[in-house]
Amino acid sequence: MSSRRPSLPPMPDMTHLSEDERKIIEDVLRRQREEEDKEQEMIRQMQLEYETYKLTVDKVKEEAQKSNHGR
Repeated sequence: MSSRRPSLPPMPDMTHLSEDERKIIEDVLRRQREEEDKEQEMIRQMQLEYETYKLTVDKVKEEAQKSNHGR
């Protein structure tokens, strides 16, 4: 599982905008990046939790099989 972020598109040409308009757009783009970063961190954490859960299940299964063979 890969949680690598796709490459970001180039910044739009904002030379025709006023300073206030540029600031608004830049703020929106910044918030978008922050949200995407949060999302990527959540995905990474979920992958880690899944792997930990899988290892635990495999270990319990292996121990159960060992105890069944010992009977």
